[in-house]
Amino acid sequence: MEDTTVNTTLKGADWIVNTYGAYYANYGVVLVFLAGGLVVALLMVVIAKWLAPYKPSPAKRSTYECSEQPLGSAWIKFNIRYYYFALLFLIFDVEVVFFYPWATVFHDLKNPHLSEFYTVITLGFPVFGEMLVFLFLLILGWVYAWRKGYLTWD
Repeated sequence: MEDTTVNTTLKGADWIVNTYGAYYANYGVVLVFLAGGLVVALLMVVIAKWLAPYKPSPAKRSTYECSEQPLGSAWIKFNIRYYYFALLFLIFDVEVVFFYPWATVFHDLKNPHLSEFYTVITLGFPVFGEMLVFLFLLILGWVYAWRKGYLTWD
């Protein structure tokens, strides 16, 4: 005959593991860390607000840039080309960062169970093809920006 009663003498994590299984116990650890991080972050914000001196003045509220007196309002309109140029630089710069790790991994790509020829066929061509698709999309974005005139500086 099978004993189906729950063992209530277990405490803490042992009870969770026996009741819900080890799979859900791992989520408990994650929830404890998330709750702890949230409590620490909120505690630091409250302590900083409580300890920080609050003495506003017009000099503190003015715009500060390189110890120069501000001229006019800070809310001026910038040409949209600055944003286009900055975003394009950011996109292409971040995408180029992926090339070095890919090249390193591609260089060391070997399967010890296959010959050199089959390693190139089974691993090399698909990985190289993925990079070609990546480069194609990168070049397509560059051509689009060039055609739209985002790369010209008048």
